[in-house]
Amino acid sequence: MLLDLFDRTYKQKYLIKAKLFSNKAIELFYIKEKKIFQKNKISNNDLFHRPIDIGDHTISNGNSLMLMNFARLGMSKEGKELSESINKYLNLYKSSMTSSLKSLDFFDETLSNKNCNEEGCVTD
Repeated sequence: MLLDLFDRTYKQKYLIKAKLFSNKAIELFYIKEKKIFQKNKISNNDLFHRPIDIGDHTISNGNSLMLMNFARLGMSKEGKELSESINKYLNLYKSSMTSSLKSLDFFDETLSNKNCNEEGCVTD
């Protein structure tokens, strides 16, 4: 939502807050060893279970949304790491990862210097 506000108003404060929240999400939810986000805070994990959810249900999964945000924020290092991890999960769960396919495509197109938004991508 903050990125959408920035796209419509060009007010830098929205972009800055979006990047701060993304970095906070990495700190609280990102599993460094698996290079993927989980559903709850890492500090709340029990001894045997880390709740990772890469599938789509009624809404897009959090990993695909974060990849889209990384692309829009220009966080290419973080995005590359997450996209590689998502690609590995696609081999097993591709039928339930529709939003991830869209996010991977969006991220790759953005890395190719294409101007992308919800309507598609164009070459600059």
